Amino acid sequence: MPAGVFFKVTLPPKLDEKAFMAELSSAAHSLGETIKKDFEATTENWAGRPLFTIEVIDTPIQIGVWVGTDDKVYTILNNGAREHDITGKPYLYFESGPYHAKTSPRGGTSQSRMAKALSRLEPTRAPGDLIRTTSVHHPGVQARKWDEQIVEKRRIWAQRLLSLSLARACQKSKYGG
Repeated sequence: MPAGVFFKVTLPPKLDEKAFMAELSSAAHSLGETIKKDFEATTENWAGRPLFTIEVIDTPIQIGVWVGTDDKVYTILNNGAREHDITGKPYLYFESGPYHAKTSPRGGTSQSRMAKALSRLEPTRAPGDLIRTTSVHHPGVQARKWDEQIVEKRRIWAQRLLSLSLARACQKSKYGG
């Protein structure tokens, strides 16, 4: 699960439950849309961009929102991977290196300005001879942790959004008066 924001609801007495849940549901949808845009920004230069989905969980006692993807490549880059051997069936074919990652851990979006400038100077695929082998040793992938960066970026904004939603629900319920 790449990223998610969950919050639990405890209703105070005299509060209009329907108004309260409607406000929180609206906030969850808004939060989901904003976080989805943040995730999409991490893949802005990808040729085969993954599809990110929003799921709002709405029960009588809690409302939550999950934003993420089940894309295998994105998940590996986000979470990282240990070094490992890759075997072909029967062979692996690829061009010789050198290869350069387009992203870096804690780098935010998919390419920094410097990397974008460099990409205009060199081709995205490394030129070289075609290699055929039965296996290669992959050095692994350092985790990009885009999900953690997005949660960190949106935490205060989400708290403010929820506070405003709660205030509107209280106002609609004429709570406190």
